[in-house]
Amino acid sequence: MIALKGPNPRMSHAGHGLDHGTDPRRISTFWRPLLLIPALAGLGIWWMAFSLVPSPNRVGTHTQLGLAKCPTMAQTGVPCPTCGMTTAAAWLARGHFRDSIRSNPAGLPLFGLAIAAAAWLGLCSFKGRIVGFDNWDRPLALCSGGLFSIALTCWAIRLSQAAQHVSVSGP
Repeated sequence: MIALKGPNPRMSHAGHGLDHGTDPRRISTFWRPLLLIPALAGLGIWWMAFSLVPSPNRVGTHTQLGLAKCPTMAQTGVPCPTCGMTTAAAWLARGHFRDSIRSNPAGLPLFGLAIAAAAWLGLCSFKGRIVGFDNWDRPLALCSGGLFSIALTCWAIRLSQAAQHVSVSGP
């Protein structure tokens, strides 16, 4: 059997644009422009949020985009984790932080994290390497875990408030 020198050709990702040579933080020329897609999507979301008129009911702004009303809210009267998120974004785009938090408390940290992630991906694309981390694992875990934790915590708070409202107002 012949021993191969260098990297295992079966394990190479060169054909997929993932080959980063000796520096694991280097981003290939294939992936660099693709990183701009989520960065531009973040800008698109802010443009969309600014173009919508926030609902005075704190929910339902998304219907201006042709989307249906929340089925969870319609059937149970209890908001789902994303109820009020579009309204929160519309208020946030106008600088109304208090109204944004009242619409959906997860909106402010989620959109802040989205803007930070979009800026970071743009910087990584510009520099051609992962900035501030050794690989993609930690930032992806932090973002996804952070987003999930924030949304779940805020939803638990909203469910608790809805339960208190039901118990105070009676059956």
